[in-house]
Amino acid sequence: MREYGENSTMNQNDNVSLNFTMNKHDMGEKVKRETFAYNLTLILLKGEARIEIPGTGSHDLHREELTFIPAETTYQLNITRDCLILEIRFKEISNLFCRLFFKHLTTLCKNVTYRFMPLPSCSAMKDYIEKVTTFMNARDASILTPDYELFVILGVYYPRSTIANFLYPYLLTIKP
Repeated sequence: MREYGENSTMNQNDNVSLNFTMNKHDMGEKVKRETFAYNLTLILLKGEARIEIPGTGSHDLHREELTFIPAETTYQLNITRDCLILEIRFKEISNLFCRLFFKHLTTLCKNVTYRFMPLPSCSAMKDYIEKVTTFMNARDASILTPDYELFVILGVYYPRSTIANFLYPYLLTIKP
């Protein structure tokens, strides 16, 4: 196991809450990490790797594919061919710069992997549900206006049917 940070370069801008790290890994390496308080997006730039998240299975990383991992998640990378991985950490996707960045980044990627995200544990989804609940109770449309973009961004990571199925039980509990 190699400690986080070796063979990596980092660029961080606290003003926009985005943190970029480029990591080079050698074939046969197993790298175990924790996302801590940040959500994480991995992009494999070259090579081959497999990612495992305990309790949710594993997935082969492919070039030009976004792989989203939520905050407070432990994951392991199994490197099958020397690779270069771009890691993008962010706390709040609702931040204007994060929204713009991901909106443009997803147009450059061939595929987006959403299967690793257990929806109930996603803090962005919990926040969204709270705002939907507030909106339904207050019947004030202005509360949801900025969050429509958050919903659209999350829709990149999850099929809309999955989001609807996740939100529906919560919406049923709201009293008109």
